[in-house]
Amino acid sequence: MKTIIITIILASGIYTGLTAQTIAYQKEIPIKISLLNERVSMPTFSHLFSDWNLGAAAGTEFYYKRKPHFQFFQTAEIGFYTHQKLGTTGMLYSELGVRGIWKSLQADFSIGPGYLLNYAYMPLYKEQEGVYEMASQLQNKFMLKSSLTLGYRIHNIAPFIAYSYALETPFINSRSSLLPHQFAVAGVKCYLISANKKH
Repeated sequence: MKTIIITIILASGIYTGLTAQTIAYQKEIPIKISLLNERVSMPTFSHLFSDWNLGAAAGTEFYYKRKPHFQFFQTAEIGFYTHQKLGTTGMLYSELGVRGIWKSLQADFSIGPGYLLNYAYMPLYKEQEGVYEMASQLQNKFMLKSSLTLGYRIHNIAPFIAYSYALETPFINSRSSLLPHQFAVAGVKCYLISANKKH
């Protein structure tokens, strides 16, 4: 039931973004591709690359408001990462964000929910009437993710770097504990321009 609710929330947000794209300002469609490195940690930059847990993501953006120096947008992305000890995780997430623009320079802050499908490398157990039994290694999870992004647009291409922080729940089976994640991200956005381009 929890998985269904999360999926409905994400789908509703993405549908709202699609509606905004169709009705309002969308004269160009950004295609976003990125590589990422994940680390289980509280927010700190000092050990961000001490472990290599690599992954990738792809998605797009929908615009609610576009002005020469400001954008209000929503992302829709799908991706994965592999943690050397914990397992492989698929991600589906959407973030609402604001963007400041100075000439070709872009700076974003965004935040939003996500669904995680994790395959654990280690055996998992659950308590059933006082007895611990083997649980499925495939786990449904939820996350709240926020991102800081810095990019530079050159014509219809915008390379970018980003730092993201996420809280995952539940950490073990149905427990309520949280697991913090950091992500170092580098990627590129390619803008597909429609026939009626609007600046």
